[in-house]
Amino acid sequence: ATTECLRLAVPGGDPEREIEENHGFEMLISLCSNRVDGDDIYRAWRRTVIEHPLLTNWSATVLTDPWLAGVERIDEIIEAFYDRAPESLAIHGELPICTVSKTVLRRDGRGFHTESRDPEAIRRARAGEHDTVRYRPGMLYLKRAFRTFWLLPGLTELDLAARLAGLGWTTSLWPQLDRVDLVAVSTDKTRRIAIDVKDYFSPARLSARFSGFKAYEADHACFLAIPDYLTAADPRFAARFEALRASAGKPPIDLRTASDLVAELGVA
Repeated sequence: ATTECLRLAVPGGDPEREIEENHGFEMLISLCSNRVDGDDIYRAWRRTVIEHPLLTNWSATVLTDPWLAGVERIDEIIEAFYDRAPESLAIHGELPICTVSKTVLRRDGRGFHTESRDPEAIRRARAGEHDTVRYRPGMLYLKRAFRTFWLLPGLTELDLAARLAGLGWTTSLWPQLDRVDLVAVSTDKTRRIAIDVKDYFSPARLSARFSGFKAYEADHACFLAIPDYLTAADPRFAARFEALRASAGKPPIDLRTASDLVAELGVA
């Protein structure tokens, strides 16, 4: 099933609920809410699952992170976020890995299928271009809900933060336990922005689901960012999004592709 089909198949049309009701997610939020370093722990874990959907040795990956090393019950959180990697995904003892998302590729009638919706990732998979990891029993693979709703948009979030930092902005990902995806302050401290990143193929679903920027609207310029490939696939994505919000009586939202937003914020 495609990523978009999986979004539509979630009961009640609420994809975030599948994550919010996950035992590990509840444990993580509870733990972070009760610690002064909770934001740092949450941020470290969020980055870990985005960068490491496949764990060949979780202790070597997780326990080397200074924020995660001392977290109690980290093994239970890992167990709730990850499943055992099925041996059936291996080909001749090796797992084919998407070069863009680091998720495991699957064979289909046209070659390999990637969960990433980035056209370059799809092109490489179809062409048979991939990395490989030797399969071994006990390897862990990030659960599908977190691959779909954390990992895939998270790649854009990490890239956006890195590009803004390269322009001199001070950035912070997922502040206040993810009240918004990214906040940034300009080099001269005169501009403060808040960014939410969304990866929906349908502007109608994005318009219906986006609920705003919470408390950040009071003192931040707020932007809704989407991956560049969404407007490449649908050049009228932004116009349709704006029209749909207007027809529903919702306030306008500044929507930009990630690259357009970086270009705009790079202008003094």
